Amino acid sequence: MRNRTLTLVPSEANNIREAELVDWVRAGDSAAFEILFNDFYGPLLGYASSLCTSVEEARDVVCDVFASIWYGRRDWEPRGTVRGYFFRAVRNRCLNTVRDRTRQRELWHRQHPDDLPLPSGSEITVDRDLDLSYRWEAVRAYIEEMPPLRREAMRLRWIEKMSHAEVANVMGISVNAVQLHISLALKSLRSRFGAANKK
Repeated sequence: MRNRTLTLVPSEANNIREAELVDWVRAGDSAAFEILFNDFYGPLLGYASSLCTSVEEARDVVCDVFASIWYGRRDWEPRGTVRGYFFRAVRNRCLNTVRDRTRQRELWHRQHPDDLPLPSGSEITVDRDLDLSYRWEAVRAYIEEMPPLRREAMRLRWIEKMSHAEVANVMGISVNAVQLHISLALKSLRSRFGAANKK
């Protein structure tokens, strides 16, 4: 059986099932890989940016994920949806990056005990008289202050527009747990911003 490289154009991407794209990538089809890259790079970069400390770090994480897929393409077998696989891979790599950076910082402070600690973040204030666009930014900032699992569930559900099942798949928790985190987040948001919206 002869190997065949399939050439695709971006307009055909919507008509091709994810499983076929995965098969073509595994066969070494760079055009299929480019379709996946173009479809997912932007959303993955946005998601990674919410977990990393800089856009540059987020970019490195996303590019590393794509590079590891391409170089290991012959053995690439994503479980679930391709979208879920990408978000899960980026999440795991971001968490590893944060963990490694924390270890480096702890090592630095052990070796330099007289140095002042770096600031952990900036205070965020909310002005109730801001217009709608600024209010949305205030809501997003408040989400960033939430506990990690609640914050991530909100990001994936409302910013990345994933279903509860997709969020559960990416986070590695049950759908019920996702629903609980989102419910608690929404309750907190209503408590914080509900009064301002009624004025």
